[in-house]
Amino acid sequence: MRTKDELFMLGEVSTLLQYLFMSEKHTIIFNNGLTDLQIRMDENFNIWCRNLQFPDIPESDFSEQMTTLYMLGVIQILQNTPPVEFKNAFANRWEEIKQITLANLALNRK
Repeated sequence: MRTKDELFMLGEVSTLLQYLFMSEKHTIIFNNGLTDLQIRMDENFNIWCRNLQFPDIPESDFSEQMTTLYMLGVIQILQNTPPVEFKNAFANRWEEIKQITLANLALNRK
């Protein structure tokens, strides 16, 4: 059964994608259960992944793996990850990403 909580979680997916798109410097790092992955998005909306255990191997196209359900799982991981850019200002990496994204969107809307 579809719930309103699940409906609102889709907005979180939008925030994640907007964050990745806003800057080539915006990346996320998370552990997928096997290794640490670094994810970024290029200007053509392609999602690229680097396995940090093997940093010399080129990035791979990760677009097909980034399904809605997968992104919701990544968000849950980020909610339990310490912040990176503003370590004393946010409780976790996800809160940091949300605020950076919201601030950038506010500055770019008329």
